[in-house]
Amino acid sequence: MDTLTERGFTFEGRLLALSDGAKGRIAGIRAAFRDRVGHQRCQWRKRENAVRRIPNKDTAQDVRSVLQAAYETDTYAGKEERRS
Repeated sequence: MDTLTERGFTFEGRLLALSDGAKGRIAGIRAAFRDRVGHQRCQWRKRENAVRRIPNKDTAQDVRSVLQAAYETDTYAGKEERRS
């Protein structure tokens, strides 16, 4: 991460970093950019990591669909409506 600025990477304001949830990578991002970066875990990886732990394939597909619908909804109220 530190070499990004050495190679000419510049920015103003804040950044959003996406990652697979690896703690070392997140720590490196925060160390390099300090309070100028936000972090979000990749929704695809988060969903697939949760779904792969479900032994029943039909249930896993149902959960995958519900999570994807929740990710595509803009509001909390919309997420609640899709759960019912």
